[in-house]
Amino acid sequence: AVFMSRAIHNQPIEIWGDGSVVRDYIYIADVVDALLKAAYYRGNQHLFNIGSGQGKSLNQILDAIELLTQRPVARTYLPGRTFDVPANVLDITHAKEHLSWSPKVSFDDGLEPTFWWLSEPLKAMNDR
Repeated sequence: AVFMSRAIHNQPIEIWGDGSVVRDYIYIADVVDALLKAAYYRGNQHLFNIGSGQGKSLNQILDAIELLTQRPVARTYLPGRTFDVPANVLDITHAKEHLSWSPKVSFDDGLEPTFWWLSEPLKAMNDR
């Protein structure tokens, strides 16, 4: 959401390292669905990773934003940070098995509504 907001406002995006850091991104509706299932769960398993189970690099995220917005995003690459984990992708096996939950919205399918949701305040200001 931060990258998308900065892209919408034509602000440069600072990236620590070369953009190859991988993270697990999930759409908010899927998180809400998982939380509701967990609230009603009565089994013995008490820890669940809620994520997409898939990773995307920062560069892949920015490429997808550029494709959606149809314009380049200014990227500023800064020296990498030693404490950044190179990849963090969640194992959602327990959530699938015990909650009968898995994400339903793919990264690409969630990107466009996120773009429009973040664009609404900007649109409202321009309509005044």
